[in-house]
Amino acid sequence: MRKTRLSVEKWGEKTDGALEGAPRDRGTLWIWLQWKLQLRLPREGVCRGHVSPLDYLCASFFEHPGDRAVWACRGGGKTMLGAVATLLDLLFKPGVQIRILGGSLEQSEKMYAYLRQLIEPNFEHLLAASPTRRRMELTNGSRVEILAQSDRSVRGQRVQKLRCDEVELFDPDVWSAAQLVTRSVGEEGRGGVAMREAIEAFSTMHKPGGLMQEILESSGSRRKVFSWCVWDVIEKCPEARVCGECPLWGDCRGKARKAEGFMKIDDVIAMQGRVGQATWEHEMLCMPPRWKDAVFAGFRVEKHVRRWEGARVPEMQIAGVDFGFAGAFVCLWIAVLRDERGRPMLWVLDELVARQLSLEKNIRAMRQRNRAIDVVYCDVAGRQTNSHSGKTDVKVLQEAGFAVRTRAMAIDEGLRQIDDLLEPAIGEPRLLIDPACVHLIAAMQAYRRDSAGKPIKDGTHDHPIDALRYAVVNQLAPRVGVEVKHY
Repeated sequence: MRKTRLSVEKWGEKTDGALEGAPRDRGTLWIWLQWKLQLRLPREGVCRGHVSPLDYLCASFFEHPGDRAVWACRGGGKTMLGAVATLLDLLFKPGVQIRILGGSLEQSEKMYAYLRQLIEPNFEHLLAASPTRRRMELTNGSRVEILAQSDRSVRGQRVQKLRCDEVELFDPDVWSAAQLVTRSVGEEGRGGVAMREAIEAFSTMHKPGGLMQEILESSGSRRKVFSWCVWDVIEKCPEARVCGECPLWGDCRGKARKAEGFMKIDDVIAMQGRVGQATWEHEMLCMPPRWKDAVFAGFRVEKHVRRWEGARVPEMQIAGVDFGFAGAFVCLWIAVLRDERGRPMLWVLDELVARQLSLEKNIRAMRQRNRAIDVVYCDVAGRQTNSHSGKTDVKVLQEAGFAVRTRAMAIDEGLRQIDDLLEPAIGEPRLLIDPACVHLIAAMQAYRRDSAGKPIKDGTHDHPIDALRYAVVNQLAPRVGVEVKHY
């Protein structure tokens, strides 16, 4: 996007009144926030895969289609930014209807309080009446209200924007009810401004298997995820600070030198000293909280998730397939490479996850990906005859032109091999996953064992792991043959 060359002062001089000179692009929005609210946001994310809070505000204010999930660190400005997004909507979208729903009424009131702090000193003359404890309306007909955390409060609402703060604390039934309250309004509806319906979820992630993790795992084309951690919003570290003497160095590794955020370094140091390592990792570094009984305890997104650039030519390309109808059919496309020591390594490039479709339809979907497959590895159960088709699933794949291999294996055999690839005794990881494989990444984080130590078949995370396991064991396990000699 084109960057503005206007300074804050010059741009302010060219506008007259609160509703004049509405931000028109990313650059002018960044300047407007400084000029009107004295709020300076970092323009770029620092960590790989993260964004700036400005990216969220752009998507929200400029009506990018779809819902949004904001997963950010403690103190990273989530609630305040929700209030800023609400202010922008109220000012520049006449007649817009917005509701704020927190994990508790207190949380709802917190975002609303931020909004009042923004409105009253700068735009009080635009209020239709004095704000109440739970409602505010502007002279242009735009209105915001806060809702209680209950089915009754949520149901029956018909609004354009629903902002949900600290969704990790939501009652799941209330979250489900909230999915039905928004609707879009065309340009002919209010003030000549089209307003797309959107539900926005804000939260840290407190616990594995919680609602926020479920929301992130289910995000796709319908919901965009915006994530930032402490390094993306910390203030720029001055040259006078010595990195090696800083308590943050172990995690920072110089990231704060590239930052331009608002969190004070000394405040972050104090926060690190008050919390345990687990809380620091998932509430400040935005690492997903881990099950104590996680199968792949060593899996880390920042370490094992890397975008495939296609610069290296694989030795071959394989696929791991887990058959399923009611559960899930999973196909993983995997490049087989060599590391610097000549050992085989695997890079998962893409995934297909489908439910309640025939194998023939899933095969057509595999072909539509237009990815070469030298061999398909699948479960030995695929050799069993299907009562409906009279053929084995392996036979159906073979008739579709795929080379197919299977072998019997114990579950833990494959899990150990995957674990060895994630954390080899020497060298870098030998299993990498492209960010496009969202289901597999979620499964690596959430797959866990029961009280007896057996992997849990939860019907969601086990299927991608099974597909990976079939590929790993069949490709990398030593082939045992029988040699007959005559004497």
